[in-house]
Amino acid sequence: MKIARYTVPSASISTAQRAALWLPFLYLLQTRLHGARLVLGWLAGFVVPVLALSVAGRSDGVAASVAVTVAFCMLLAVYAAYEVGYLVNDVLVTTRETHPTHRLPQAPRMWYAERLGRAAAARFVMGAAVLGCAAAAAGSLRPMVLLGWLALWPVFALYNHWRGRVTIVIYLVLNGLRFVVPVWAGAGADPVLPPWPAWLLLYAAPNTYIAAWKPRYRLQWLAQPFASEAQFRFIWHAAVAAVAVVVAVRSDAAATLHFAAVASWILLVRLVAFTPHRHAA
Repeated sequence: MKIARYTVPSASISTAQRAALWLPFLYLLQTRLHGARLVLGWLAGFVVPVLALSVAGRSDGVAASVAVTVAFCMLLAVYAAYEVGYLVNDVLVTTRETHPTHRLPQAPRMWYAERLGRAAAARFVMGAAVLGCAAAAAGSLRPMVLLGWLALWPVFALYNHWRGRVTIVIYLVLNGLRFVVPVWAGAGADPVLPPWPAWLLLYAAPNTYIAAWKPRYRLQWLAQPFASEAQFRFIWHAAVAAVAVVVAVRSDAAATLHFAAVASWILLVRLVAFTPHRHAA
């Protein structure tokens, strides 16, 4: 695209911006998680549930530290890939959107555009290396872990390429893979906790519902029953946690108790996030 033809002096780009092009998590922190509250919310509402489900899902008696190590390695691999999608979206896709969300000033946007191909290649190699570390720590990884990680690349490319309501479905798949691939890896070859409830109910489905509120989809009526995003998330996770607790009480399976515990934890996180909004109202 034309944006990549311009040359931006490297001196105008900060060290943090340069590092964010290559290293996982840094671009997320600089462009999506502005401030300590959002970082803590991401850690508590995403990273902790991923690690907890990885530990709870194991059935082979492997130490929790192994499950956490494997899952965290996969988080690194996932974000090595996922942030390439963020970069393409912020650098290229926003130039042709009717309702763009601009997260980058012009200089770093153009500087990233000049290096986007190299960054994608470097991140693919880095992600594959970290995936190898996860396999070494776990002894082996299920094929679906590798396939899930590889799928992130074309699925995000499709999400950035297409514009229309079909991208809502692609967004659901993207968010599901981001959450469940580390859980698949950490939970081992024969998990006691199936990943699909987490894939849908704890992360992907509520995120997708929120994403569907964007003006480009013309589905703003989805937001009308709720006073805010925080209120919707609180109501959603309250319902999921309530059902999960009832199922756990009526079932003897340890997996249902583990899922209920994680669902209740996320509800607590959403309650903390929702309380300031409620007081402000």
